[in-house]
Amino acid sequence: MPVLKGAVWMLGWLAAFTPQVESAEPLSLDEAVTLAANNAPQVIAQQAAVSAAEASAISAGRLPDPELMLGLENVPVEGPHAGSLDADFMTMRTIGVMQSFPNRRKRSAARDL
Repeated sequence: MPVLKGAVWMLGWLAAFTPQVESAEPLSLDEAVTLAANNAPQVIAQQAAVSAAEASAISAGRLPDPELMLGLENVPVEGPHAGSLDADFMTMRTIGVMQSFPNRRKRSAARDL
C-alpha cells in the first residue's frame, strides 16, 4: 500500500504543475506555409549575415586598433639564474604600443566595398 500512496501522490504533484494547454484553432495551409517561411533557419541565417555585413561596414576603411606589446627574451631556464629576470645581462624585457598603418588604397577599397 505505501507504493500505491506514493504513486498517487506523484500523479497529484505532476497534475498540479503541468502547464495547461489552451485549445488553439487549427492553422490553414497558407498560414502554416507563411509561418514556416518566416521562421525557417535559412531566413534567420540570411538575416544574421546581413546584420554582420552592416556591422563590418561601419569600421571599413578605419585604421586598426593599436596593439600593446609585452615580451621577455633570453630568460635563463637552467643553472643558478633560472627564472630570474635581472640576474642575467642577456635577459630583455619589452613593453610598448604598436600601430599598423595599412595601405591607403586597401582602406579606401574596403570602404567602397
